[in-house]
Amino acid sequence: MSGFVPGLVLRIARTYRELLLDAIDCSIVTGNKMLILYHHPMSAASRLVRLVLGEYDEAAEFVEELVWQRREEFLSLNPAATLPVMVDGEQPPLVGGATICEFLDETRGVLNRDRRLLPENPYVRAEARRIVGWALDKLEDE
Repeated sequence: MSGFVPGLVLRIARTYRELLLDAIDCSIVTGNKMLILYHHPMSAASRLVRLVLGEYDEAAEFVEELVWQRREEFLSLNPAATLPVMVDGEQPPLVGGATICEFLDETRGVLNRDRRLLPENPYVRAEARRIVGWALDKLEDE
């Protein structure tokens, strides 16, 4: 049993390292390609993503999406027809405000420690995620 725990910790550490390297690699590889954000001005989650893009000085092409039109091009990116959706080069589309913001923080913010939007402490980060989720739900409902 004692050999199990160190082995598990080592596997987790290796997985974390690989994910971190992938995130850094992803930001370097796709950093020169224009991000495309499908959004709507009245969507709280879309506004949040636009704010985060601004905080990281990320250029993006903004495509105002009228989801009720159910355009085929947009449905091919997100069959649920929800906003926002971000496309980063040839990578799979990212769907949802919180998901996109965490991705931006992990790929852009990790290289700018002083400008990270989410705290380093995992408990404080979890609380920040809870508050963001609550705020987005409240703003979308009103």
